[in-house]
Amino acid sequence: MPRRNLPREPVEEEGAELHRLREEFAEVRAQLRRYQLLIEPEIPLLSVWPPTEAQERLAGWLFPWVYPVQCLLKEIATSPNPAEVAEKKLMPCVSALICQLAVEGRHGVRLPWDPTDPEGWTATSGMLNRLLPGLMVPCAVCAESRVGDVHLIIPASDGGSEYGENLIALCPTHAQLFERDQLSAEEWEALRHQLDGRPAQVRVYADQVRLPRLAAAWQTEASRTH
Repeated sequence: MPRRNLPREPVEEEGAELHRLREEFAEVRAQLRRYQLLIEPEIPLLSVWPPTEAQERLAGWLFPWVYPVQCLLKEIATSPNPAEVAEKKLMPCVSALICQLAVEGRHGVRLPWDPTDPEGWTATSGMLNRLLPGLMVPCAVCAESRVGDVHLIIPASDGGSEYGENLIALCPTHAQLFERDQLSAEEWEALRHQLDGRPAQVRVYADQVRLPRLAAAWQTEASRTH
């Protein structure tokens, strides 16, 4: 009996459909694995910070950031002094999380901010503004110390908090130029020098968010003068 030649197109369509189903099945298995990580407390997803690339691939990028919050909530639930844990650990951790997500979403920049280490993030800008006239803190750009206030390197609009390491002292003139992204290259260099030794998230935000905006303004100004 002669063999029938099957139409080629249906066979190719079935092969493509099988390939699609295999991909969907692989994605379902990956999702199941991620859910298992979330619901099985005996699996320690994070033992140290920062999370590894493998951990982020398994559970997604957001979960390693939320995980410290979950751990702190458990600590508050069993602590004899929950208010102190909330103030000194949980609130800085939540602030770091909000800022990280805001900057990632708006600028595509991932800040190397450890949400489990709140040390050094204590003084508020309101407190420093009240103390500034007596302290005679010089402007980070021109060293003027007779009048001035403090400003946020990572602004509140990007989740920046009023903690000491996120603040910079500026005179009224350079404060306006700073907020409007109108500092000159020399002025920015002087300000950026003041950020050496600050936490990595502050320096990364300055270099990868503020500096590109300034550089664009410098290029526009240069094109106008030529």
